[in-house]
Amino acid sequence: MVLTSASAVAQRDGRNDGGRRRGDQERGFQERGSQDKGKLQIPDAFKQLMEKSRDLRFSGTRMVTVVRAGKVESHQEFVTKDGPNMRVEFAKDSKYAGQIIIETASFRRHYFPDRNEIKESPSNTRRQFELMRGMRGQRASNLKSAVGDGGSIAGIKALKLTMSDGDGNRVLELFGDAKSGLILKRVVYDPTGSVAGSFEFKQVKLNPAIQASTFVLNRKGATYIRPIDELKRYATELGVKPYSFAEKGGMVLEGVNVRTMQDAKSIVQWFSMNDTRYTLFLTKADVSAEQLQRFGRGELKSVVWKLNGMTLVLMGMDSEESLSQLSKKVVDRSN
Repeated sequence: MVLTSASAVAQRDGRNDGGRRRGDQERGFQERGSQDKGKLQIPDAFKQLMEKSRDLRFSGTRMVTVVRAGKVESHQEFVTKDGPNMRVEFAKDSKYAGQIIIETASFRRHYFPDRNEIKESPSNTRRQFELMRGMRGQRASNLKSAVGDGGSIAGIKALKLTMSDGDGNRVLELFGDAKSGLILKRVVYDPTGSVAGSFEFKQVKLNPAIQASTFVLNRKGATYIRPIDELKRYATELGVKPYSFAEKGGMVLEGVNVRTMQDAKSIVQWFSMNDTRYTLFLTKADVSAEQLQRFGRGELKSVVWKLNGMTLVLMGMDSEESLSQLSKKVVDRSN
């Protein structure tokens, strides 16, 4: 599970508390197992917090940390948000300096000054909610959630949500402001218990004056790049066919990247459909079951098949039978 952090590593008053006494919420941790089979249970206090975060207006500075191949990388982001609209800029001493990300309810645009390109993709603003709703089936039934005191972050008292597997290993931690709904900090853990990535706000201003032009990104002369354009470009570079799902088949292509698998460069595509996420690998390598488990944290199902000398792998939280049916919809997107 990756962070929704803007660097393309990319975040996304008193409603009743479901009949619980407020004193019960303020004492220690509240734990809720997944009492309904296949359905993730989120404590009411944090559900309400996340609902309020949809309409937030704020500006702030956060530190984003990502661990890649054992190497820790951190950078600073300047974030401005007004409801579904968000703008992210980067510190001048960052390797991302000059890049700008604009996100609305409809799209996400990422400007790269060195290439004078604007990558356009589907919006990520619902990602944190989709992440929760997407935790279903066997994975959800093995997760437990607990809410407790998260201390002070950016001068704001935080509520902490911890999600752990059946053995008590942490999977995800969220720290939020119960009053505003702002997610102040997020930490994702790998299967060994080490931090895989995080972000934490260092400074926040709630309800600032924000101009509508803040969320406009128009660069004359810039080239607009869609995920399907990236797929075709990478496929040409690697000398393979750009296999993917058909544009009108229900699968939304959100992003494309190149990753090395068993010493071979592979194209990785991310999709969403009905709040469920899928990953499609295209590689010339023979992929082992052990490697698939490592990519999927042991929580995802996968199907593997061959197509014109290529190995294709489709991963998701669906059953293998469902994934096998979906795999039949993969086509050549050359045209």
